[in-house]
Amino acid sequence: MYDNRQLDVYELSILLYLFRLSNDGEAFPSLKNICETVKVSRPKVSKSIQTLIKKRLHDKKKHGKTKMVLQQATFTFY
Repeated sequence: MYDNRQLDVYELSILLYLFRLSNDGEAFPSLKNICETVKVSRPKVSKSIQTLIKKRLHDKKKHGKTKMVLQQATFTFY
């Protein structure tokens, strides 16, 4: 993963953070926690996550119906 030249520095940082949190291939961080930990803006985190999904490096599933809970997602790694 570290030498994947398809990833930019933001995608790699976010992916490594998600790997660190993962349990059985899934992680449940909020968007706010990703932004604060990786020190990247919310729009950049959102864009990077969408890019990672397009590159098929992980998937995202939303949980719950409220705005606060919708910010949490399950990230499944392939």
